[in-house]
Amino acid sequence: MRLRRNFFPLAFTVCISATLACAQAGPDVFFGVGTMTAPSSGRSIDTFGTGNPFTTPSLGGAFGKVGADFMFSPHFGVNGETDFRFSQGSYAGLTYRPLFYDFNAIWLATGYGAAVGWSFGSH
Repeated sequence: MRLRRNFFPLAFTVCISATLACAQAGPDVFFGVGTMTAPSSGRSIDTFGTGNPFTTPSLGGAFGKVGADFMFSPHFGVNGETDFRFSQGSYAGLTYRPLFYDFNAIWLATGYGAAVGWSFGSH
C-alpha cells in the first residue's frame, strides 16, 4: 500500500518532466562507470624475441566513461566520448591501459510530438 502511495506520484512527475524536456543548443557533459569483457584470442606472442612467448589476455574490469555533446542548433550537433580502464593490465609482457574513443555527428529530426535522433560517427 505504501509503495503505491509513493510510486504513482513519482512516476507521474517523471512522465511530466520527460514531456517538458526539449533539446537545447549548448553543451552536455556526462560521465559514468561500467564494465567491459572480451575473451582472449589464445595466441602466443614472443614480444621481446627471447623465445619466451606470452599468451594474450582477456579484457575485463571497471572502465570509466567521459563524454560531451554540443548541439549547434536544435537539429545538428557533435558528440565525443572516451572509455578508459582504471587499472593497468598485462599484455604479452607489457603493461597497458586500454582507451576507447568515439566521435559522432548528431542529427535530430523533430516533428509534431515526436523526436527521432540519428548519430553518425566513427569508432
